[in-house]
Amino acid sequence: MKNIYKMVKKGKFKLLSYIIEENLIYYKSLNKNKKLVAFLILEVEFFKSILYILNDFLKKGFINYYSIQVNIDEVDKKQILINLEDDEKSKIIKIFNIINNKIINSRVNARFLKNKHLEKHFLGILYINKNSKIKVLKESDEFLLSNDNTTNIFELYSIQLELLSEKYAFLYDFTKLVYNFKKFGFLILNFRMNCNQGIVFTPYFVNIKNLTEKITNLGKEINDFFNQTLLKKQNICLKNVPLLLWRGNIFTDYYNFTAFIDLFSQSSQYDFNDLNNFNSQFDQSLFKNQISYKRINPNLLFINQNSLFIAIDKFAPQILLKLLKKFHAKYYIFLLILDEEVYEEVLKIDKIDFLSNIKVLNTAKFLALDFKVFKQKKILENPQINSNILS
Repeated sequence: MKNIYKMVKKGKFKLLSYIIEENLIYYKSLNKNKKLVAFLILEVEFFKSILYILNDFLKKGFINYYSIQVNIDEVDKKQILINLEDDEKSKIIKIFNIINNKIINSRVNARFLKNKHLEKHFLGILYINKNSKIKVLKESDEFLLSNDNTTNIFELYSIQLELLSEKYAFLYDFTKLVYNFKKFGFLILNFRMNCNQGIVFTPYFVNIKNLTEKITNLGKEINDFFNQTLLKKQNICLKNVPLLLWRGNIFTDYYNFTAFIDLFSQSSQYDFNDLNNFNSQFDQSLFKNQISYKRINPNLLFINQNSLFIAIDKFAPQILLKLLKKFHAKYYIFLLILDEEVYEEVLKIDKIDFLSNIKVLNTAKFLALDFKVFKQKKILENPQINSNILS
């Protein structure tokens, strides 16, 4: 990567020519411009409470931008890369101390990475180290990055948040879904100030795979799951590599932070560990979405006079088949399995495969469900299906 440079406001920086001092990574401009670019990495468990602190520093002009990074393999440890720029090192250190003191006083559970740990996580998005002999082998809608004896394929996806019907806890649900698809990569959200819009952010996902991995299409898998084009694969050029390392703003599209605040909730709005709690929360969601329903018992409710919603947390195949036999010819059935092991057992019931009017859901599929389907007047596909199948 010897010839890959990054330009920042007339400063020129070589990507692997940096120095590390405690909590800060410094780049010195290679041209006459004396600009310094510095990075901090803050590790947090829950990032929503710290966003307002960092946004305040954005508004004051103390920081240039910051980016949240979620590693799909370690979703419980989020990292926030903070970018500082100035002509004087002393001013950068002063700003770091102000940010550090503010976070300490806020009692947010967070820590700044230092020295080798800082360097490891800074370079980790590209799977490189400072001494790596790196070569970009291909540029298109993906690029191959060769690092010594290892070659990885990188794909870049923009995320079309405006298509979401339910914003609450989407980031939590999205990372969980990618993990369930057995994919690896990083979710990045780049925050910055916009003169007209205030605080804005740009989300993108970096999918990483090796040469021996089975060829799959993450975008298609995610989009099929959500039933809309949520991910768009983007072309990658050489200049994106420095931006990727710096977790910078790769795309021109952005979203207003205030309008999408619900995205940053750290967990689902539903308690899948307790059926009664889930029922209460689901009833509230139906009411909020102006969907008529009538609850029969803790496991059963009718929705909009044409659908039956069944929620179970225990495996009772005979009772389940009896319910399906009774109702499947008249109603479209949504069957939610709250326990993942029970879900796997239900999928093994051969007779369920023959029913066209039933949608079997685990918790991830339920979270991706668009509530508009409950408002459809006619969703029954085959009302004449043979009841003998369930006998």
